[in-house]
Amino acid sequence: MSSCCWPAPAVLLTDPRLTARFAERALPHDSGPRAALALADANAELGHPQLARHAAAVAAGRARTDEERLAVGLNDISLSTWSERRPAKALTDLRALRDRLPAEFEAELDSTAALITAFCARPADALALAERVLDRVPPHRAAVRASIPRISALILADRAREAVAVGDELLASIARAPVSPYDTGLAHVVTAWARLERWEGETVPAAGVASGRWPVPPADRGHEPDVPIVWPLLDGVRWHIEGHLPAAASRLREALAQQRLGEGLFRSEVVGMLAVVLAQTGQHEAAARLLAEEPPDDLAAVPEQAAWARAALAAARGDAAEAAELALTAAARAGAVGAVTTALWYLADAARYGNPTGAARLLDTMGDAFGSPLSQTRVAGIRARAAGAPPELLRAAEQHAAIGVWGHALELAKLAATAPGSDAPAQRTRAALLATELRTRLHLSAPAPCPAVALTARELEVARLASGGMTDREIAEALVVSVRTVESHLAAAYRKLGVRSRHQLHDTLGVG
Repeated sequence: MSSCCWPAPAVLLTDPRLTARFAERALPHDSGPRAALALADANAELGHPQLARHAAAVAAGRARTDEERLAVGLNDISLSTWSERRPAKALTDLRALRDRLPAEFEAELDSTAALITAFCARPADALALAERVLDRVPPHRAAVRASIPRISALILADRAREAVAVGDELLASIARAPVSPYDTGLAHVVTAWARLERWEGETVPAAGVASGRWPVPPADRGHEPDVPIVWPLLDGVRWHIEGHLPAAASRLREALAQQRLGEGLFRSEVVGMLAVVLAQTGQHEAAARLLAEEPPDDLAAVPEQAAWARAALAAARGDAAEAAELALTAAARAGAVGAVTTALWYLADAARYGNPTGAARLLDTMGDAFGSPLSQTRVAGIRARAAGAPPELLRAAEQHAAIGVWGHALELAKLAATAPGSDAPAQRTRAALLATELRTRLHLSAPAPCPAVALTARELEVARLASGGMTDREIAEALVVSVRTVESHLAAAYRKLGVRSRHQLHDTLGVG
């Protein structure tokens, strides 16, 4: 990811083979390192690190000025970080490079250090480094590179609105004065990520400009600013947050195929998220195989992905205690490095896996200033599960539903309808009807353990409400029918399903 200026890299992210061809043709005619660096970048993007190293060695032999030595050194550090996935080594090499170059390149080197630190899953440290660079009003190239880890860190610190504003300014500055392809690509990534984390309840765009491994407009076509760039990774994350797990799995598989190519900057995030989704959809063997074959590694912007995935796998296998403990540990470690939004995500899962008290206790150490609607909603869900009171569970369910987090809303609605103390008819009615509505939104059908037996639509509706604990009179009030009508429908449902009590009906149908 060198910062060299060369015409061929203009299409590096969208057509690296074309970049390689341009660079190979130029190589015999260029006595300096630019063509060789372009070829190194193209080979890295194509997933050929040895060829990239060879081209980088050619570039090193042609460097004559300090500016060229900087470009060669940054290319070497780039290969260590992204292609070889050794960010700690890259930071060590960066310090050595700083000792060899004049002070005038300090901003370039420090901004690169901030970027690599962000991909060591240390957002608070990356933010401090980036802001130190930006406070000195650095050259444009260094300012862009420092802004990328700043945005990433702001997102993880639950400052998504601020991150979006910084991202919009960053993209505008790049439009005025272009920078290297990788810096451009990363700027698009973190800005799109910031918009997702801001979360205003909008659904996944139905259409947009399709992208490749990077959410940037194709080089050979125009792009209107208001038309979204469709990127499988962020689409998959959104579907998962909403609760559309099959759709999330599909998009994340596509994202994984992309990240397996070239440098795979976000492979750790994709693997972690896909393993969680596979576990949550009952495919725990596939999740375990994925984690065994290509686990999240040292190159990651989001901390503790492997532990989060292992927690989901433990839950899928029925070990709720281990799942909750893994999620709590991951949350504590994420919070310690400044990843507040990540910690809240893990805490919400710890509460779901059966330890809401532990999750709430850890949440209390994080203060109460949470910025995004997603974070505020996750906090409400954690606290409601810890309290276990039907009114709080219902409020949390409605809060989740209001911003489109339907999967968790469904779980909370079911708890609100069945939790001990659910003796307020209006609340139980609201909870049961909300669960029914959410199942429809998520395209989930009610469990049907006896599919050969056909209940009428009204019998099924009455039976589902009854299985949630509502009395005949409460059902009658909710459906605006007589109690006798409810009794008739319920008796027919009992007969067809072969059950004799509401308890058996609950086991047969579930709530919602």
